[in-house]
Amino acid sequence: MALRVIAGEIVNRPFNGNVVAYWNKYGNEVEEVEKAIEEAKTQQVALQTLRDRYLVEELVENNQCILRQHNLIKECVAGTFEANGLIKWKNHIQ
Repeated sequence: MALRVIAGEIVNRPFNGNVVAYWNKYGNEVEEVEKAIEEAKTQQVALQTLRDRYLVEELVENNQCILRQHNLIKECVAGTFEANGLIKWKNHIQ
């Protein structure tokens, strides 16, 4: 659908088939969309990897499906931080 819209814009006024003029005006937007799509794919792969390794868990709270870091991971991080004197997090783990 997007390609049809773009093709229609290029063949009609003001571009009248001038692809270079179209690209000069909208090329940055097209590149931004391509970059956003690639980043979304990367995030999906990363999220699936976390799920596959049970590092995140899906829950339903207040009728909403949410993701959260697995409690064991939280405890390991908190323990590491405390052991290194970086911060006291144990009281904040839910």
